Amino acid sequence: MLKEDCTSELRVHLARSLPLPSSVDRPRIDLIVFVVNLHSKYSLRNVEESLHHVDATFFLGKAAFLATGAGRESHCSVHRNTIVKLAHTYRSPLFFCDLEALIPWCQALEQSHPPYVTPPHSASGPLPSKAGTLC
Repeated sequence: MLKEDCTSELRVHLARSLPLPSSVDRPRIDLIVFVVNLHSKYSLRNVEESLHHVDATFFLGKAAFLATGAGRESHCSVHRNTIVKLAHTYRSPLFFCDLEALIPWCQALEQSHPPYVTPPHSASGPLPSKAGTLC
């Protein structure tokens, strides 16, 4: 097997919306993740407005959607189907996650370091395990 050492660097830039301010020394953008909080219609509107600032060719493997708050569907202001249709329109992957459920799970993981980890559960039971979900 051929083994080659290569250096790589991961840079994460967080932005509330697009377009990004002009900067000569900004690194190349390889991936955009649009985060939609399912508990906020403002979050969806902000993502929809930001999408207009991204070239259509960028959606060919360089963009994804992450819907947070998926574990508490009763508190959602944005229906899941809305996000599914949005991701389908832009032919981009969609991941559902409940960050509130992950926080205690990650804290417990840090303390115990088990040999394997079971998925987190929300207060209403197991998180959805449909294909394409993160949690």
